[in-house]
Amino acid sequence: MNEFQTQAHQVVDMAALQQLMGRCGLNRHDQLIAVFQALIGDGVNEGPHLVSTAKQLGFDGQHIGMTLSHHTGGDPVSHYWSRNQDGRYSLLD
Repeated sequence: MNEFQTQAHQVVDMAALQQLMGRCGLNRHDQLIAVFQALIGDGVNEGPHLVSTAKQLGFDGQHIGMTLSHHTGGDPVSHYWSRNQDGRYSLLD
């Protein structure tokens, strides 16, 4: 499977995400963070779409939810992304 279409009909290059995961090493948590950063940076920024794409890559649903929640906030020292009032995620600068 090279492409995955989210519920919002956004096409995600799964092969590119798998290559990114491979460059992150074996740590699944680091892989998931990198996947989320890539997706959000590419405009796949709604929770359900992030979750469904991560599941397609073989991540556990509980791990996905915990990672999204734990790394969401406004402090760039301890967070990677924020969640806007409309529910969309954006990367912190």
